[in-house]
Amino acid sequence: DKPIARSTKDRKRMAVDPAGREAVTEWTLLENLKNAALLDVHILTGRTHQIRVHMQSLHHPVAGDPIYGQKNGVKAPRLMLHAYTLSFTHPRTGERLSFTAPPPEAFTAAVKKWQGRGPRMMGGEVCAAAAAAQEGEAPAHAECAVDKRATNRSGQKPVFQDAK
Repeated sequence: DKPIARSTKDRKRMAVDPAGREAVTEWTLLENLKNAALLDVHILTGRTHQIRVHMQSLHHPVAGDPIYGQKNGVKAPRLMLHAYTLSFTHPRTGERLSFTAPPPEAFTAAVKKWQGRGPRMMGGEVCAAAAAAQEGEAPAHAECAVDKRATNRSGQKPVFQDAK
């Protein structure tokens, strides 16, 4: 749980800021890959660039992220974000709606490459989510490929462990 606000250094970016709006992202490590990690991500608030900002604040930016990633980070064919499941309450009818989309081929192929082994069943497992949502709802549930090669300011590589 790290609050997010517009960056004071670059108005086009968002940043973790104690004076920002509440932003809650839950994640669990699914698989360590070659130079990347596959995470199950569940956002509870839906702030702008929430997953991207939170992963960057952990010194593991989303793979292929041209804004929050590192110039010499893990190579990815695209930003490794994909809205797998999005849910929201319809503003007029009050009906709870949920939508699911499989990951695109470029995302799946990159994960397979990082696994360093032959194809495996991907199904709905390999994806990442970023979505705007009404406050207090759980709008997205998905997975995320992040750069493990990134380092923190002390030069040490953080180790992924299951966390929320």
